[in-house]
Amino acid sequence: MADEPASPAPGTAPHAPLTVRRLQPEDWELFRGLRLAALAESPSAFGGTLADESRLGEAEWRERLSRPANGLLAAFPADGGAALGTVGWYVLPEEPGNAHLFAMWVAPAARGAGTGRLLAEAAMDDAAAHGAVRCTLGVTVGNSSAERLYTGLGFAADGSEEPLKSDASGAVRVARMVRALPGATVEGLLAQRVAHAVRAAWDVSLTPAQALLRPSQVAGVDFQSNAAMGLAKRLGRPPREVAEGVAAALFADGVLEPPEVSGPGFLNLVLRPAFLAGRLAALAADPRLGVPEAERRERVVVDYSAPNAAKEMQAHHLRSTVLGDAIARLMEFLGHEVVRQNHLGDWGTQMGLLVEHAVETGGGPEPGAMTEFYRAARLRFDGDPEFADRARRRTAELQSGDPDSRRIWRSVMDASVAHLQEVYALLGVGLTPEDVRGESFYQPLLGPLVERLEAAGLAEESDGALCAFPAGFAGRDGAPVPVMLRKRDGGYTYDTTDLAAVQYRVDELKADRSYYVVGAPQQQHFATVFAVAREAGVLPADADFRQVSFGSVLGADGRMLKTRSAGGTVEMLDLLREGVRRAAAMIAERNAGRSTGEETADGIEDIARAVGIGAVKYADLSVDRERDAVFSFDRMLAMDGNTGVYLQYARARMGSVLRRGAAAGVPEGPITADALGEPAERTLALALLGLPGAVLETAETLRPHRLCRQLFEVAQAFSGFWESCPVLGAERPEVRAARLGLCGLSGRALELGLGLLGVEAPERL
Repeated sequence: MADEPASPAPGTAPHAPLTVRRLQPEDWELFRGLRLAALAESPSAFGGTLADESRLGEAEWRERLSRPANGLLAAFPADGGAALGTVGWYVLPEEPGNAHLFAMWVAPAARGAGTGRLLAEAAMDDAAAHGAVRCTLGVTVGNSSAERLYTGLGFAADGSEEPLKSDASGAVRVARMVRALPGATVEGLLAQRVAHAVRAAWDVSLTPAQALLRPSQVAGVDFQSNAAMGLAKRLGRPPREVAEGVAAALFADGVLEPPEVSGPGFLNLVLRPAFLAGRLAALAADPRLGVPEAERRERVVVDYSAPNAAKEMQAHHLRSTVLGDAIARLMEFLGHEVVRQNHLGDWGTQMGLLVEHAVETGGGPEPGAMTEFYRAARLRFDGDPEFADRARRRTAELQSGDPDSRRIWRSVMDASVAHLQEVYALLGVGLTPEDVRGESFYQPLLGPLVERLEAAGLAEESDGALCAFPAGFAGRDGAPVPVMLRKRDGGYTYDTTDLAAVQYRVDELKADRSYYVVGAPQQQHFATVFAVAREAGVLPADADFRQVSFGSVLGADGRMLKTRSAGGTVEMLDLLREGVRRAAAMIAERNAGRSTGEETADGIEDIARAVGIGAVKYADLSVDRERDAVFSFDRMLAMDGNTGVYLQYARARMGSVLRRGAAAGVPEGPITADALGEPAERTLALALLGLPGAVLETAETLRPHRLCRQLFEVAQAFSGFWESCPVLGAERPEVRAARLGLCGLSGRALELGLGLLGVEAPERL
């Protein structure tokens, strides 16, 4: 039975102040009275019979309140008095993570005052605190009051109906409603509770993001909400008064110590040790460390790397390759089906001049000499008009299907792809030859696509070329921005090819999403291409196609690393091999005079490769992708600061103490509330609990630096823990075991996070 929320004036409490708490076994008589009152009023809505439940004894009522996957809550006037309502939730063993909301009852005197909403929100918060990630309930069909209440709480009908179990005739039917819960992350759970408390205290609706919850920098405070600052102006009240109202309404049961207000209106939140330990235990028991899989599995195309064919891959392709691979790994981890695409530049005049150069010089590029071959052909093209004419004719022959031109072009492409696979193998990215979808692949689609755009009335002539002009795009002079479909000479353009790629990914790959990991200078290009594709009906409105843009790679001197038409190129293989060489030298220097144990030369070489390549990749990913990344080996290989080497070293240290513990017969133990008494232990625990949220935020924003920051926090917190909390030297056995448990969980967190970034985590350094 649900009550309709009242609508008081904003800025006043929607009801007399209430508190909600979870009922414990000792509350059995209170619960019995509430349950019987609900049955007496509406037996068909709650199941069971008044007569049967009246006969239950103390043991049965206590047992109901003792079930682990079960919660029963009651609302009380804040100033004392009888309970005004109750609500329950439970989780079935066959549906882990899904909490069923049931048996809400509100006393007649409290109806129409928001009590039902308050109870439902508290029940969802309680279920989320116990690990539920969604909530399900049944609403009697035709109960408009309940439907309005639950729709307002974010529930949505899933389209199913079933007869009420207690009604054999089936005359009463129940519709199923579902809502996601923020239980996967502690931050999400607390932000939801703050948002609910704001509504209960001041009748203002906030999203969890608007709760402005952040980890606190204040000693002894875990999280802090600054929402009262903004609300104060809106409500016309002092910020501290607003915060105190939120604190009084906050459902803290089982999760938080009583909230406090500090300063002008900061809401300070401290997790209870038992909740903290319980969350850590749940993380430790979960192979995914608390990161849920996506509720809806989608097909995600990730377009990345995309170098030009026929020359060695250059350093400026590093960001697209590394960033795209991390995004692909992350999407796969969340349960999506990922299709990788490598959009090579393998068509047009540049390929014609290479084929003509190969014909005239008696062969294509030698392995490892593609850049020199390309440079020589380019110099001839730029300096010899007759060769340039022959190259243009060769381009036309190639594009018209001339067998000899195609054969030579194929040999050049085979050499290019083989070189790229050598780079990808060393870099540790997941692109394969089967993922190549170069510009040439889309050529058969271009003519029909342009005809489709003409038929749709989107193409028009402009200075002899055929263009589309998407709505809403104008240049600096105010003129419409063209998407060129066909040049004056009849040739197609990059715009046309990218439109064809959109069509292919929608029609053939059945993509729900497509991420184009391409540099920031191409933002207008992709925005206009996507706009034309939507106007033409090529790209559905609900498909998520977007550019994942990024800044440039700069050298230590602050100048761009980029390809030049002749000389001075920075090749990717050279750069990566230099990173491995420097890592090997660093490892040798650190291990000078020390035994490396059973490590063989091959093993040390593998470690050097993992460290050197990991340093390059992590240095790129740890920078917000919209910013330029400065390439500096000295900074990348630093043993302190937010570097890949620092995290790898921390991971190796964690593994080392676990091995020593196992050798001494000390196993990892449960992380209990008693084992979190030291500040450094608590700091590490909070950093570990932040991992699921960091992974989900990274997936939402496609910004891996967010995950890098969280991993660095874990490593830093572990360093502080290691320095101040003896592990194997702890006096009490249970403390030794619990601290080893923290070491093990920390190691798993770094290994998982680095793996999602594509960075190896060696057992030893």
